[in-house]
Amino acid sequence: MAVMLVTKKLGLIRVFAITVCVSLLVGCNPDRVQVDTETSRFLSIFDCPVASGTYESVEIAELIANPAIFDGKAVEISGYHISSFEHSAIYPTPQDTFSANFSEGIWTLISTERNVGNKDRVTLRGVYTTKIRGHGSQWPGSMCVHSIVPRIEA
Repeated sequence: MAVMLVTKKLGLIRVFAITVCVSLLVGCNPDRVQVDTETSRFLSIFDCPVASGTYESVEIAELIANPAIFDGKAVEISGYHISSFEHSAIYPTPQDTFSANFSEGIWTLISTERNVGNKDRVTLRGVYTTKIRGHGSQWPGSMCVHSIVPRIEA
C-alpha cells in the first residue's frame, strides 16, 4: 500500500514537472503574440482586435490584396514607416511624406512609447484590421502595433 502511495505521488510530481516545462517552452516562443500592458491599454482606445497564436510574416501588398484573409490576425510586416502630422503608416517602398500613395500603405497605431523614426525601414508585429482605416479613412487598413522587431546590424 505504501509503495502505491509513493508511486502515485511521484506520478503527480512528474505530471507537474512536465506541465511546468511545457509552459516555459511555450512562453519562450518569440513568435507568440505578446502585448505589454501599456500597449494593450493604448490599442484598446482604438478598439483594436485581440489576436492569439503566432505572428505570420506577410507582405504589405498581400494584406491589401487579401484583407478578409488577414483581418483580425496577428501579422508581421516590414517596410518604410512615415511618422508625421496626421500620417502614421508603413509602405513597401520609401515614400515622400506629402505625396505618399495611401492605397499602397497600412495605417499604423503605435504607442508613443515606441520609438519609430520617420522614413526608417522597420518590421512591425501586431494585428491587422480593416475596421480602422487611418486619418480620413484613406488607407485600406491598419496595423495595431504590438512591437517593433529590432533590426540586426551586420
